[in-house]
Amino acid sequence: MDKQGELTGKFGEWLSGKIKDSTSFSVYYDHGDKNAHGNVVATKGFVGDVVKNVNRLADIDLLVVDSRSRIKMIIEIEERSSSPKKILGDVFSILLCNRFAVRQGGEQIYYDVDDDTKLIVAGVVPDKGGRLQKIKDVIAPRIRQFTSPFNGVKSENVSLIFTGNIHNTMGFLKTMVNKLIGV
Repeated sequence: MDKQGELTGKFGEWLSGKIKDSTSFSVYYDHGDKNAHGNVVATKGFVGDVVKNVNRLADIDLLVVDSRSRIKMIIEIEERSSSPKKILGDVFSILLCNRFAVRQGGEQIYYDVDDDTKLIVAGVVPDKGGRLQKIKDVIAPRIRQFTSPFNGVKSENVSLIFTGNIHNTMGFLKTMVNKLIGV
């Protein structure tokens, strides 16, 4: 079994490599060797103008941002088996945020969402009791009905990628991200 966060770190490295020559995007991720990769940082989602512990709602695995300081994608990866309750917690804690920040070089750098900011939550769910079907048929459609705060990620921009095996999920995630960033 992989160490917690190891596959997320590898995904962050992969994505950083995909866009390293791009002047349009930057990637920040929270699992990996901070000494080897300058974009391995603490990434926070919050409500308000300035991040503080009292208004922080989410710790984010990956952010893809554009040159205008706008967020293209927020990616949360659950490497261990998740319950529907955990998935909903990940989604709604991020949907309630209006800003995101990364701590780099001792200071916070702030990013805002756009109407087209994508939220991707991916992971592994054992298919006991029809959990995968529940995600597809019940959870995903209900999330899309949620009315997001006006300055947050739009609920219709949420994608859930869950399979019974984390390595399969990571393959689907790479395919989706390739399509979204087009590099």
